[in-house]
Amino acid sequence: MGMNLPKVLELVLNGGRCLVTGDLVWDDVQDMDPAHFQGEQGLENLVGLIRGFWAKGGMELSLNMLDEETLRQAQGNPDEFQHIMVRVFGLSARFVCLSRELQEVIIDRTVAAGRAG
Repeated sequence: MGMNLPKVLELVLNGGRCLVTGDLVWDDVQDMDPAHFQGEQGLENLVGLIRGFWAKGGMELSLNMLDEETLRQAQGNPDEFQHIMVRVFGLSARFVCLSRELQEVIIDRTVAAGRAG
């Protein structure tokens, strides 16, 4: 199933946002399946998404490109994956510092986001 980049952009611009002094600010990190951005076509997709966001008036963009495999590796080797940050209740947190239960919630969310893409 292909990713509908214009639809994603519209959701971003019309959904997860707040107005700060009249400027559009995306106030949430968006989880995206990295499979959509692999290879030459994937790079074009990513560039198109970012350029489209700016062209529509976007001011701040945070994309989180993680997959289940990477998060599972982080669970097994936390010392090697200290750099992975995820959004939890509107805040950023190191994935490997979260409880196992909350890590599973993040993984489930990531898998669901990949299916929806």
